[in-house]
Amino acid sequence: MNKQPEITDMTKKHIRDAFWKLYKEYPMDSIKVSDVAAEAGVHRSTFYRYYHDTYEIYEQIEKEELDAYEKLLREEASHGIIDRERMGLFLNRVTVYLSERGEYFYYLFGSGHSNGSMNAMYARMRPLFFMLTGMKEGDIESEYYMSVLFQILFTNLTFWYTHRDSVELSYIAG
Repeated sequence: MNKQPEITDMTKKHIRDAFWKLYKEYPMDSIKVSDVAAEAGVHRSTFYRYYHDTYEIYEQIEKEELDAYEKLLREEASHGIIDRERMGLFLNRVTVYLSERGEYFYYLFGSGHSNGSMNAMYARMRPLFFMLTGMKEGDIESEYYMSVLFQILFTNLTFWYTHRDSVELSYIAG
């Protein structure tokens, strides 16, 4: 039995986890390949076997998180505009999702760690939020509300993540 794919996957995971640990502590531009390799317990050449640089890992993580969140919103959008009856179910799904993925959202989109990621999130999710809410793209009032909605979402996410030990992330449909 060939164990090489398993070893490759495990090595890539160690490198990625090491990068993420460092990213949570340091600004992106101060994370060096040698730091990630040392944290992962691999040689720099091993790092370069799998990744071009640290930005490639960051971009993969960002893309995976955006894809997963977009999938959640697309599933909801397939049912049409969220009305009062569906709002509780929708908020519960988002709450469960954020409770599982909140760390990534906080560091990628909510902490001010990377403004580019927040802009990428806004650009990708904006059309879906318009579909889900029934608001009209291009209408100045709708655009204003959408901008405010995103700011509230990211502000609340940052607050929750910062205080997650004392603030339970839950929504009770009622």
